[in-house]
Amino acid sequence: MEPFELPTDAEIEAVRQRSEAASRDEVYAESVQVDVAKRELRLDLPDGVAICLPIDRISELAAANKADLQDLSLSLSGLAITSRRLNVDISVEGLILDLLGGKAWKQAMRRHLNREQATATSARKALAARANGKKGGRPKKKAV
Repeated sequence: MEPFELPTDAEIEAVRQRSEAASRDEVYAESVQVDVAKRELRLDLPDGVAICLPIDRISELAAANKADLQDLSLSLSGLAITSRRLNVDISVEGLILDLLGGKAWKQAMRRHLNREQATATSARKALAARANGKKGGRPKKKAV
């Protein structure tokens, strides 16, 4: 039986950041692997999904050589792929959206998010609307 090793501070921090990311519904990866021969990047997501992406389609990595690719790692939070050698931080969520989402899909997502934000209500907005209503509502537009 192997002796039990206590986790390092960095490992504890990584787990903490991943749990925070999960609670905020952010897209993050649990691991990243690079197949240099195939020039392929594999992201393992927390729900068991693995995504393989062609490195040549990732603009920040397209010109990277073998040594550059071997330097890639996952940030502690799992939210970004990083490389000190290339001085690059690539958002996992942004990468997936860029490579897997077509133009029409991205536009539909933007419309959905804009609609969702436009209909956002809060206690503060409701209070302001009531106060404006007591004053006679929205002011009339003045002719210029």
